[in-house]
Amino acid sequence: MGLGVAAHSYLDGNKRVGNTDNLQQYFEKLRNKEKPTDKIDTLTSSDIINEYIMLRLRLAAGIDLSDFDKRFCADFTTDYANAISWAKKNGLVTLVNETLRPTIKGFDLQNTLIAKFMK
Repeated sequence: MGLGVAAHSYLDGNKRVGNTDNLQQYFEKLRNKEKPTDKIDTLTSSDIINEYIMLRLRLAAGIDLSDFDKRFCADFTTDYANAISWAKKNGLVTLVNETLRPTIKGFDLQNTLIAKFMK
């Protein structure tokens, strides 16, 4: 659950709700006992997978491949073989004990790294 100006929340597993990024509007809505949201997006399966990957590649813990495979009924290692190979070759990730983790260089080039995994 996202609280505050411009915060985002996930609802029902496939809806992303965004609060207004206008501070005055945010407080005005709260004073009027209204939700301070200004957009609701319904995410596709592909959106959900991309966000999972994006958010986890921003963490030192990285992507637990067995969690991904169970959650999405997929095989991360096969489905993303080219991206994994490219990222390893360029020193942006390590793959240890079924976990894909960004390296220091991977954090420095985070947007480039994440873009390689987006479908």
